[in-house]
Amino acid sequence: MTKQIPFYVELAEHIQAIGTFDLTINEGQYPNIHWVIARSMLEGVSEFDRHQLLSYRYSQVRTAFNPALNYLKDQGIIVYRSRGNGKRNIEYISTDPKYNGCKELDFNRQLNNIQSKVESFADNVKIMHPDQVPLIESEAKRFNNKLLSVK
Repeated sequence: MTKQIPFYVELAEHIQAIGTFDLTINEGQYPNIHWVIARSMLEGVSEFDRHQLLSYRYSQVRTAFNPALNYLKDQGIIVYRSRGNGKRNIEYISTDPKYNGCKELDFNRQLNNIQSKVESFADNVKIMHPDQVPLIESEAKRFNNKLLSVK
């Protein structure tokens, strides 16, 4: 009896094997990076079968994307993600930190995520605990200043 591996592991191994997926290289053929990865996973399949399976594979990739990246991180493999300026879509992912400066771009993306979370929590405190606003505002500003000094 063969043991079936979870799809996120299969996806992680595919990401590790290919190394870089770039949405800008596909010339607008696919709307996001999940489609590019799904298409790549169906590379050895006939055109007819690829057409039949692509939507299903895309949904699998989209669902298993973060677990696959976490699995790779647990294996000691870092996958850097980059978004275009002002875009929500991931523009490319790569295991190569030198690819298009993605290590620095990934750091900036994560720094912005932290900053927006702090601001969001501070806004919630203003609504729910108005008597504590001066304390929270000063702490949030201090924390954001620390973040800015990290850059």
